[in-house]
Amino acid sequence: MCAVDGQRLRFTFNMKRFIRVSQLTVILLYIPLVQVLTILGNSHSKVMLFPEAWGRSQCRSLERMVEVEQEYPGGVEHIYSPGCVPLLRCSGCCNDDKLSCFPASTHNISIQLLRITPAVRSREYVLLSFLEHQSCECRPRRHHLRNQHRRRRKGKRRRRRRGRTDED
Repeated sequence: MCAVDGQRLRFTFNMKRFIRVSQLTVILLYIPLVQVLTILGNSHSKVMLFPEAWGRSQCRSLERMVEVEQEYPGGVEHIYSPGCVPLLRCSGCCNDDKLSCFPASTHNISIQLLRITPAVRSREYVLLSFLEHQSCECRPRRHHLRNQHRRRRKGKRRRRRRGRTDED
C-alpha cells in the first residue's frame, strides 16, 4: 500500500507542477500583449494584431467609391448625382511581387442615378450598369506576361533607311 500511495503522491505532485508551469507559460505569453495594449491604450489608438492585419490585407473584393465619370467617360453634357457609387472591387496584396489581385468572377449591377443635363435644364432618373468584382485571385501581373512573350533576336538587326529608293 505504501508504494501505491507514494506513486499517487508523485503523480499528484507532478500534475500540480505541470499545471503551474502551464499557467506560468500562458501568463508570460500574455504579459507582452497586455503591456503593448496598455501602452497604446493610453494614446487612444486601436491596436491591430498580426492575424487581423494579415487577413485584412489579402486579395479580396472590397467596397470602394468609384466615380461615375470614370466608368462612363465622355458624358460631358451630363452631370450624374451622386458623382460616386459604391462598388465591390478587387484590392489587397498577394504573397509574391510578380502577382497582383485580379477579379476571378464579376457581375453587373444597375444603380439608379439622377442625370442632370444643364444645357436643356432637365433632370431624370436613369439606371446605369456597373461591373462589380464578386471574387478575386492572385495572378501574374500583366507587364510580366508581356515581357515573357517577347523574345530577343540574336545578332544585329538591319536598319531600314527611310526615303531611299533603289534608283538613287
